[in-house]
Amino acid sequence: MPQQPERDPAAVGARLDAEVNDTRRAIPRAQERWQSALRGPSTQAGRQIAQSKLEALEELRRHGAFFGVLRLEEEGLDRTFYIGRAHLPELDIVGWRHALGRLFYELEPGDDYDRPGGDALLEGEVVAKARLELVRGELEGARWEDRQGAMLLRRDPRLGFVDLLAAPPSAPDPTAAPAPQDAAPGARAHRSLGDIFAYITPAQYRLIASALDRPLIIQGKAGSGKTTVALHRVSWLATPEDDDAPAQVAVDRVLVVMFNRALCAFVDTMLKPLGLEKAHVETFHGWALKTIRAVYKGELEVVSFKHPGQAAAARLKAHLGMLRAVDAYVDAQTQRMLAWLRDQLTQLGHLDGLRRFQSDDRPVLQRLLALRREALERRRDHPGDPLAEPLARLYNNAARRMQRYKEDLHALLTDPDLLRANLPEQPHRDIDALTDYQRHLQRVDPRRAEVGRRVEFDDLALLLRIIQVKNGGLPIRSEEEAFRYDHLVIDEAQDFGAVALKVLLESVQTRAGVTIVGDINQKIVPGVDFLGWDAIAAELGFGGMQVAQLTVGHRSTAPIMRLTDTLTDDPTPEPARPGELPLDLVCADAEHTLDTLASRLLDALRLHPDAHHCVVCRNKTEAAQTLASLQRRLPEPQRAALRLGHNDTFSFDPGVTLSTRRQIKGLEFDSVILFEPDPAAFPATAHGRRELYVACSRARERLLFIGHKRRSSLIDDLVARELLQRTLLASPPPLDLPDEEIPF
Repeated sequence: MPQQPERDPAAVGARLDAEVNDTRRAIPRAQERWQSALRGPSTQAGRQIAQSKLEALEELRRHGAFFGVLRLEEEGLDRTFYIGRAHLPELDIVGWRHALGRLFYELEPGDDYDRPGGDALLEGEVVAKARLELVRGELEGARWEDRQGAMLLRRDPRLGFVDLLAAPPSAPDPTAAPAPQDAAPGARAHRSLGDIFAYITPAQYRLIASALDRPLIIQGKAGSGKTTVALHRVSWLATPEDDDAPAQVAVDRVLVVMFNRALCAFVDTMLKPLGLEKAHVETFHGWALKTIRAVYKGELEVVSFKHPGQAAAARLKAHLGMLRAVDAYVDAQTQRMLAWLRDQLTQLGHLDGLRRFQSDDRPVLQRLLALRREALERRRDHPGDPLAEPLARLYNNAARRMQRYKEDLHALLTDPDLLRANLPEQPHRDIDALTDYQRHLQRVDPRRAEVGRRVEFDDLALLLRIIQVKNGGLPIRSEEEAFRYDHLVIDEAQDFGAVALKVLLESVQTRAGVTIVGDINQKIVPGVDFLGWDAIAAELGFGGMQVAQLTVGHRSTAPIMRLTDTLTDDPTPEPARPGELPLDLVCADAEHTLDTLASRLLDALRLHPDAHHCVVCRNKTEAAQTLASLQRRLPEPQRAALRLGHNDTFSFDPGVTLSTRRQIKGLEFDSVILFEPDPAAFPATAHGRRELYVACSRARERLLFIGHKRRSSLIDDLVARELLQRTLLASPPPLDLPDEEIPF
């Protein structure tokens, strides 16, 4: 039976292409209208609307008119809607937050619905929908779905649009060099969070669009879209439903805390399409240090301190019991200060200040600073008052002492009795190790009887907690009222200790303004105990927090996902797209390994010039040495594509990045190569298994192990399960150098 015209791939693709081009041609005319409105007489609100429309139109011009097409049969009529980033009814584009967006994301062709329309509900049925892939505004492909099934359309220069699902490819040879692949829509993860609007799944959309009035914990496996959901959820909250409605959160009062600076840089490039470019994206330590230095007036130097007891100190400093210890320390200090204040005020014959201090239920520093302000006003308004100056000086001295946070940290962490009382389940030897470690770190200067300037990164969360307890929050600057964010996103929360989590959660306006994402299988910081998601919600006072699960990984191919699922004993419930079997190349020696790696990278760069490949090394030194070796082996055009990836210098352009496991956590690459995966790199422990899972799950299309050393038993087990193809290489492969690169 001949195919129905509406199911012909070329016809469907051509119609979608025409709709995209019609809208593209309409954008300049719409821009002219809004520019005229902006230049003409108008209210401030009108000008703001015009400016907002112009910005939205410019985004559409650069990135594509819309990413989704929704065909409905509604109230007896055939209707078509275009789903885009912004709501522009004059171009027949509805924003992805609109009620029609719910139909696009959550319903399938053939599903019935009703939706608000004027004074009544409109009833209808979803006929078809398309998710578009646009490259520089041009339609390159689409996933078309109707009642008869799906078509994966790809533009062919000779045939127009073809359906890639009509002829599934044969299984590739895992030992062969990588072959070129078409990046069909939906067949691979997208490079940019801003480009994935079309591919948000129903489960992801429900989390983005629901539970906006309460905090949300999202747990899920690597590649399931946890970070994507979190950022889109904030974008939803930060964008008003219409031009006259206020947004639920102000973008410049959004804090996004990521695991490392490389991930911060990656996310930072994706905020503009979401309207979040003014959000604050920080690592915890970067944000903590910036906040402390804005508030604390003393000298502070953050160091990496090596001394016996470091492991015990790091673990205890992040422990939940340390929160109780901080509260107990501040309470005891406040009582001592109150006794001193009573004595001083009795001598001055002014007990009214003492009564007001005791009747005030605000945090201690807010009470002291209020009394100091009153004394300063009294001195200003009554210059002859003999009590004005002594009172101002008294309250100022009391406040200054309560703001010596570095000294508080030293006193807290070198008091074994206080620590044992609040961490009763911890061994005394560990507490003694902590106190000894802190005494050496913050060594007191005997000449000045002052605590030294040094602290370590593990101290920053405790310093912030002390500041919070004394001030009732975190001031932007010293002696100001506490500043609180409208919304907080914590990524990779499983690697945060209880103290850091508490500090972050207390820095937001309301408990509803929190989104936490993570995956216990990706916990790689060994010194931090993870409470568990339910325990976080209970112990940190988050009653009513929704804990949601994203179980489907979307990043990797099926062979890669089967391998990573084995490392976590957490099978993916839905089938993934086909791909190459991961490969383990065993070389003869170190030079052979580098020659083989150079050969594989040369093939990859020539066959996939737009792809981003990552070579994962054990540490930064090994990455730098491997980079130097590869640069000597590759010809100049490909040599230029090599770079190190570390912190802020991480590049996400096509090419080859050499980095470490910790640096690539949270990122993704077209292919991942694990360099020398020996037992030292991936020990057969729970921690080693998580490290291997994190590294392998970064790969979208291809995963390769390469080296000459004995493999970790974790990798041998993958070979035994036939999830990894091992090939023994007897001799180095020749590099296919062009004639001008031959040195004779």
